[in-house]
Amino acid sequence: MTALSGDASTAGLSTGTMTFVFTDIEGSMQRWERNRVAMQDAVQRHDAIMRSAIARHHGRVFKTIGDAFRAAFTRAGHVGTADERGAEYFGPPVNRVARLFSIAHAEPRR
Repeated sequence: MTALSGDASTAGLSTGTMTFVFTDIEGSMQRWERNRVAMQDAVQRHDAIMRSAIARHHGRVFKTIGDAFRAAFTRAGHVGTADERGAEYFGPPVNRVARLFSIAHAEPRR
């Protein structure tokens, strides 16, 4: 990522090897339509939590789109080594991402 001269929106952005985090509230349109007041409160809380977490980990929000955040970090705190076997990756970083994915897309308990 390179800062363009004269472009205040990208001035001071780091360059080189970066870690990016993109977030979004799943199903937010339906939630807005069901209960606007509750969603306003939820999004305000979400925004405060996201900004705090990103700043705490030395990241920078470089764009927001609705309830989605785009953040950049010059160093990743959860980088790890993965092993390749049979065209697949294995190891703690892969397991961590798989767990995060399952939390984000959790099936309802039966």
